[in-house]
This record gives sequence, C-alpha cells and structure tokens, in this order.
Amino acid sequence: MKHSVNLVWTWGSLQFRTLKEYLSHEQDMLRLRIMIWRTLATDTFDIALPVNQSFDVWATIIRGKFQTVYRDIIERVKSSGAMGMFAGADAASFFKQLPKDFFQPAEDYIQTPYVHYIGTLFGNVKVYEVPAGICKNLTTENIQFSSMDVLCYVRDENPGKAGFVTGDAVPAIPFQHPTTPALVNRTTLWGSAINDMHPRNGADYFTRVTLTMAKKGGLNFISGDTIDAGDSE
Repeated sequence: MKHSVNLVWTWGSLQFRTLKEYLSHEQDMLRLRIMIWRTLATDTFDIALPVNQSFDVWATIIRGKFQTVYRDIIERVKSSGAMGMFAGADAASFFKQLPKDFFQPAEDYIQTPYVHYIGTLFGNVKVYEVPAGICKNLTTENIQFSSMDVLCYVRDENPGKAGFVTGDAVPAIPFQHPTTPALVNRTTLWGSAINDMHPRNGADYFTRVTLTMAKKGGLNFISGDTIDAGDSE
C-alpha cells in the first residue's frame, strides 16, 4: 500500500520558513509512525549499572549488545550500509552520559522539542532523539514507543535495499493567493510525498530495543538511585 501525503495547507500570518519547518516535522512524524508500527523484530536490554562494575566496562558491554542487534539486522537483509537509531528521550539521555569514546555529541548541539540529531554512537551509528512529548503523543495514537525505546535501522546506499522508501513526488511549492476584499493574504503550500516501508521485507531493516533498569542493586541512570528488588523502569 502506498502512503502519500497530499498537502493543501493554507496559513495566514505564519512566515513561509515556519511553514516549511512545520511541514518537515509532520513528514518526520508520519515516517516515524509507519516505521514503528511496521517493525516486527524486538529486543530488550537492562542498562542498570551492576554493583561493583566500572562504568567504562559496562559501556563496553552495552556496545557489544548493540553491535549484536545491528549484526542480526545485516544478516536478515543480506546487506550493509549506514546504521542509525531513533532513541526515546530517556534512552537518548542515557547515550549522552556515555564516555566520549562511545558517544560523540553533535557539534553545537541544542536540545529541541522535535525529532533531532544528537550525535554518533560507537563511532558509526547516527542517533536521533525522539523527545518525551512526541513519545507520549505516539502512545496516545496507539503507536507504542516509550521514552526508553530505541528503533535501530540499517540503510543500504542502494534505494532498492532500504527498509523505508521516501521521497517527494511533487516538491512542496508555495502559491500566493490574491488579497481578499477583507485585505487578507493567504499562502498555500502544495506538495505530495511517498512514505512507506519497502514492499520487499522492509520491516527486516528495523529492530526495536526496549531499555530497562530492573537489575537489583544496579544504578538507575535516570534517578541516580540504587534499584531495590521489584523496582523497574
């Protein structure tokens, strides 16, 4: 099934740049919803720092876990290329705490309330943060993606070997309407885009990993507290 966005939006007082930024955000949200909804492979990992283990050693174990996740994706699709992830707000916060040898923040990084690039994990995995508000909105739409979820993906340079197909069928262009008798100016942005999973096993290019913090005696990275038996995040 083809998913397309046909845009015929009329905004009055907003600047054209603001309109384009909003359009870009809406496109990102549509793509993210489809990718999460269509992903079949799932995994979990407890990131609580074990008792009497150094943070650097534990970070190395975490790197090994995600290397395994990406290895499994590559073996499923019989292809390799760029690797990346969409990390929920708390998962992204955890990655930001990792040593610089493991996580390299984006240059001049600024936190925003939209899905945005935050840096590179393990030297070759691009990380995009999904803010808490967006995670909450996705949940209200019955798209299950918590702030501790991470959507991992692999993308081949060949468009025929990618999990998600996206592109502008008709690039968004502005149309300035004639001024109305009430002296109101209107601009309509028209465009059409294709956004859908690849019809040939597109879901195989994705794995959703849910991070937890349930290890008894471990360190909760969000609160900084020691986890008691029965506690979990």
